[in-house]
Amino acid sequence: MTIEEVAKQVKDAVDAVKAAQDSQKDQIKTLVEDTIRQIIKDHPGFTPERQLKFEDTPKGDTMEILPKELQHKSDEIFITSKLLGTRPQNLKSWPGFVRQMGDFKKALDTAASGGGTDWIPTGFSPAMFELIRLQLRVSALFPTVQMPTNPYKLPVQIGRFVSYKHSEGTADAGQTAISKGDYGQTITSAVTFTAVPHASEVLCSDEMTEDSIVPMMPFIQREIVTALAEGREDAILNSDTGTHEDTDTTSTASRRKMWLGLRASANDNSYTRDMSVMSLKNLRLLRGDMGKYGVMPSNLALVCGVKSYFKLLDIDEVVTLDKYGPQATVLAGELSKIDGIPVIVSEQVREDLNGSGIYELGQTRSAIYLINRNGFAVGERRPGDVKVLRELYAEYGQIAMLARERVDFEPIYAQASNRTINLGINVG
Repeated sequence: MTIEEVAKQVKDAVDAVKAAQDSQKDQIKTLVEDTIRQIIKDHPGFTPERQLKFEDTPKGDTMEILPKELQHKSDEIFITSKLLGTRPQNLKSWPGFVRQMGDFKKALDTAASGGGTDWIPTGFSPAMFELIRLQLRVSALFPTVQMPTNPYKLPVQIGRFVSYKHSEGTADAGQTAISKGDYGQTITSAVTFTAVPHASEVLCSDEMTEDSIVPMMPFIQREIVTALAEGREDAILNSDTGTHEDTDTTSTASRRKMWLGLRASANDNSYTRDMSVMSLKNLRLLRGDMGKYGVMPSNLALVCGVKSYFKLLDIDEVVTLDKYGPQATVLAGELSKIDGIPVIVSEQVREDLNGSGIYELGQTRSAIYLINRNGFAVGERRPGDVKVLRELYAEYGQIAMLARERVDFEPIYAQASNRTINLGINVG
């Protein structure tokens, strides 16, 4: 039997399942499984020890079965119920939401915890997190690790595996192990991600009703998304642990104390270069400082503030976005390229630094970040949640809503010996 014939039989069987009525699906499903087993059994490579099992696809996040429109409506229901301090089922908009859900509601009820308990929104939908990711620029440069536990250890390979000469063994007895010398390597290191709570606060009047909240919902959602996205970006660029290198960052609640950020990491290791003269030559020197981590343009990104960006535009070799062509791959926030390296403009790059790349009152210098994107990773521990504070602002006639996520940002390689970030300082 040829592979084309096998493919046709499988396709015909799948089409039959799709066309079947609900009462016939289990019967046809069994027929399809038996047919596929028989096809494989007749194949010359089949062995009796090989078992073929068919399992149902795991449901995963049940919210993901909803269309985006309903996910956004679910977020509105969830936020409204939190602000009003009532159950979603008690909202006037709940019956209309259930009607919109239709058969999706039945599917979610079946998947609800507690054995058939009616499903209600208890957290943000996947669509809400997608909106946050769409606004991420700096954070989106790096790989994202979904953390199944907190903390979570991610094994990493330190250095590349190395091949070695392998001799053929021909003796019947007294064989000796093949000598690998210094070439044997294992994955011996791990990065530990410890998720840090990161929150966005929205203030609302305590005299709100459901009718007054609904028109505000797009604004509230937009503010939550923007605050969390900008906060992550600020933390990645400007965070520091312990005593912050910037004297204006003292509060323990500051998002600039979430982890060791890129600027502090570069300053701690003296991974800096004076860029008071913005030129192609100096940009290439900035790149050359990184050694092997600065070779491949596709692995790099140059992050700068608004002031630095306009200085970059004075360099003839900078290619702006309008000249890329319609087939170009463009990163979020990318406005140009230089030597094939995408230039990302971020409002979170500070422009009140001194010549050493550290905040100083009255100074107006900035910095540019040349980053190897494979040198760092973002850890995400979901789900996000919402907490409503009714007493904190009670004397002002307001209530606060905290939308929270849990994230981390870590270097993949030891920074002391791997220059995956280089900071251009003294940018005027």
